Amino acid sequence: GYGLCGRYVPSNASLRGFAEVTPLTTAAKLALFLSTAEGHRGLRKARRAVRQVLDGAESPRECVAMMLLTLPYLMGGNAVSKPALNVPIELTPRQQVRFGRSSVRCDAIWRDVGLALEYESDAFHSGQRAFVRDSKRRNDLRLLGIDVVTMTNEELKSRDSTAKIADAIVARCGQRR
Repeated sequence: GYGLCGRYVPSNASLRGFAEVTPLTTAAKLALFLSTAEGHRGLRKARRAVRQVLDGAESPRECVAMMLLTLPYLMGGNAVSKPALNVPIELTPRQQVRFGRSSVRCDAIWRDVGLALEYESDAFHSGQRAFVRDSKRRNDLRLLGIDVVTMTNEELKSRDSTAKIADAIVARCGQRR
């Protein structure tokens, strides 16, 4: 589901191992299709699974991060409320002049509580240029009143580290654990 609704496909031509594309579909369209489908093996599981899919992931690791954070406990996740993925935050004309761009994007955002999550992959977020670019984006988000939590690949691979990040998000969202 994440793959069908994501903005990436595997690609040997890209240094990242995947290329950006327009999503094939959305989670809502998948759910609509499954609501009308009848008599197919695994349909109940598919209907249950599609409720967990988020639109707009831009990498396979971003999908893994979102699943580990947002899936219910019984499905192996940390039951964090679902964010919006990779949506642009439009800036006012004054902010555009100040930031030198028309919008800011983050990997995941919980707009209602002013919290963003940035996944810092080893491949795309290492090196001095990437460090500076990521720092600028985090600072721009903070200037917009949005707190930023980061998650590295090492943290993603650690159950305890992922749970700590989930706890921080849950606390900020006002959820109960």
